[in-house]
Amino acid sequence: MERKQLLALIAVILVFVIALAIILVTREETATVVKPAKFRAKKGTTRENPLLLIGKDDLPEPVRKDQDTPSGGDTGKHVSIKKVTAAWLNPATADAEALNAPTPEDGIAELATALSGELNLAEASRLYTTLGTLYLQTEPTDFDAAQAAFGRATSLAQSPVDKHSAAYGEARMLVLLNQPQQAATVIKTQLEEEPTVTLPAMQLELLKGKVAEDLQDDGAAETAYRRAMDRTLANMESLGLEAEDVYRQAALRLARLYRRTDRAHLADALAGSVRLRLGEE
Repeated sequence: MERKQLLALIAVILVFVIALAIILVTREETATVVKPAKFRAKKGTTRENPLLLIGKDDLPEPVRKDQDTPSGGDTGKHVSIKKVTAAWLNPATADAEALNAPTPEDGIAELATALSGELNLAEASRLYTTLGTLYLQTEPTDFDAAQAAFGRATSLAQSPVDKHSAAYGEARMLVLLNQPQQAATVIKTQLEEEPTVTLPAMQLELLKGKVAEDLQDDGAAETAYRRAMDRTLANMESLGLEAEDVYRQAALRLARLYRRTDRAHLADALAGSVRLRLGEE
């Protein structure tokens, strides 16, 4: 009797395992495949809170007739979406989540999801800046897509922070492309048009110094590094915790410039003043 019961139990287990295997194979074969997405936008928007939509190539673009989308050209690039959640990401945290994604491609996919939701201009600008940053991290680097994203971010930017952030991304891209003169033009134009002191503006000043060195203009580089140090130090509280890093980087680059140009005594003096100002002595 016990042997019969044991055999019956084994038979039940085998049936269960076979059924489970069939279910898993069927689910894998019928899984939905997400095709590459393409950024699309319509011209002529004037609304304060438009929609930026990402339409799948195999689906009609979900645009309501009573809504417009921000102006700007198609990025012309397809995003390889490996995993996209069904719910929209929170626009307030989508950029940080995308930057912390396992790979740049995963981050781009997350931004594709976020940009499919309803966004105001400021949110959209910030996400496009992050999108451009991630395109610069892909292998190979997708400069065309990055340039399109930064251009869209610039056109949508509403605040000094957003404007400076988009310009920083574009200028850094131009540096990577070995186009220092074009980068210098972007930085100069943005800092003149929007002189407000922001953290990305100080990062622009820092990049301005590097670009000047690339152009073999040590005088302009020294001025830029010094300006970044002075303005960052004067606005340390309002700029936040990252301002100290900008200050240190500017001081380090200026000290290296001094040593490279046979002014080691100025580099030593600078190191002492930096430690003193930061309360490290």
